[in-house]
Amino acid sequence: MIMAAILMLGDVAVAEWTGAGNPPWPVEFAPLGTYSTAAAVLSGWPMYSKSTDTEGELRAYRGALKAVAGLLVTTPCYIYRKTYWYRDGDEWGMYGNSESIPSTVATLDEGAPSPLTWANVGKVVFDVTSNAALKAQDASASATLMNGGGEYVSGTPISEVDDSVIITATPEADGEGHDASTLPSKVFWKWLCVETQEEITTQQITVSVPPANQTRTYTAFWKPNSVLVEVEAGDNGIEVAAYSASGKYYSKSATGEPAMPVFYARVVEEQASDRSFQKWTKTVYTIDAATGELVAGPPVEVAVTPDAEFPDYEAVQTVRETGDMAVRVVYRAYSSYVHDRVSVSIANTYLLKGAGYVK
Repeated sequence: MIMAAILMLGDVAVAEWTGAGNPPWPVEFAPLGTYSTAAAVLSGWPMYSKSTDTEGELRAYRGALKAVAGLLVTTPCYIYRKTYWYRDGDEWGMYGNSESIPSTVATLDEGAPSPLTWANVGKVVFDVTSNAALKAQDASASATLMNGGGEYVSGTPISEVDDSVIITATPEADGEGHDASTLPSKVFWKWLCVETQEEITTQQITVSVPPANQTRTYTAFWKPNSVLVEVEAGDNGIEVAAYSASGKYYSKSATGEPAMPVFYARVVEEQASDRSFQKWTKTVYTIDAATGELVAGPPVEVAVTPDAEFPDYEAVQTVRETGDMAVRVVYRAYSSYVHDRVSVSIANTYLLKGAGYVK
């Protein structure tokens, strides 16, 4: 299939593509062997990668669009690479330094770099989320073309000659997530299309090439596959026996997993005459999928589990949390006073009477 695409530098058409398949991207520039010392050029363009001199006259050597079959230049545009001219050998385009440089920016004359874009083609953009709470360790994404079978680079101009892009997110999970694990585990959750808000829950997706001049952007997300389980004293009248079971990650899947831990609490010995055990509560913390922030749910009272082995303690059997966004659970024990904390004597009652307090 022969396609007609136009390379735009801002609102200026600088080249046309009438070759077979997709237009080249990034486009390549070949050195011209000339240079500029214009202030806009020297301040806006990068140093030449092979430059070694650090003194002398600062020059920016010019390159133009490389001749490629199917690419017709309609308006000249340029890129620049700077170097210090002190001795021969460092300049781009001189003394054997004649390699082409790929670029997604250019300028019409001696100006700062501006973005190049292809018109009359679509683009597929894909990446993993930047939200650390919803990204697996070593998360990545890659793509291939269904027809061509070659690698597809995110954002590359693409036409209907390649009717689909196959995108794959990895890894499926970043940890084992077994009981009492010291590391959290995440599992692949979904792809989200930014433009259409379509959600796809398979790690590998096949997306159609978007219409000309349109972009489809896909973002990959992971979700927690294990939950941090902790135990705390809810007030200073209670003490908890955390042992080694607290502060560990427990998998959301019970398959092949040991039982969830039991936590114990009792009133502090020095306060046993004034306080008694009151209750256990459980608070589940979840990830806000929009912001990545940790959100605490309401504390829920949970039943006490009698344990004949430890009669001096009030035990609670923890349960496995399976909510998609659940990431942390805290069990808290509370005590209460046996006696009223405040009492007013008869003498004080009479002293307060008629004191003239404003209603």
